[in-house]
Amino acid sequence: MLKHAWTVLMGTPRDMATHQFEKEKKRLCAMEELDERYRNNIKNTQLIFGTKKTVMGLAHFPPPLIELSSYFVDNKIDIVDTIRHEFAHIAVGPGRGHDDEWKRVVTLMGGVPDADGHASSLPKGKWELKCTTCD
Repeated sequence: MLKHAWTVLMGTPRDMATHQFEKEKKRLCAMEELDERYRNNIKNTQLIFGTKKTVMGLAHFPPPLIELSSYFVDNKIDIVDTIRHEFAHIAVGPGRGHDDEWKRVVTLMGGVPDADGHASSLPKGKWELKCTTCD
């Protein structure tokens, strides 16, 4: 009953992730501290849900696309920092990895400037999160 009540009031986990994605996208596009070309990259970004269990999110180019793991979203793992992490990749563009500019941008966005900062809150399991850009 409680789970059903949560779904009625808040929507599905994917609805909530989509809402958070759109909210962050709007906030970041309005950030005057971000270079205009970065805001333009973010503005055109779309969201999809994938099936990967080894990453919480991925940035794809072109077109700019953020893929969130349905596994983590459906299990209600907090993905706000993952969204910011991937938006920073979208902002600085492909091939940059977690370089100094990416770290500056993700920090400016309010995210954690490392490849697996969001992984520390996850329980130990048979899966290990890795950044596919760095590895």
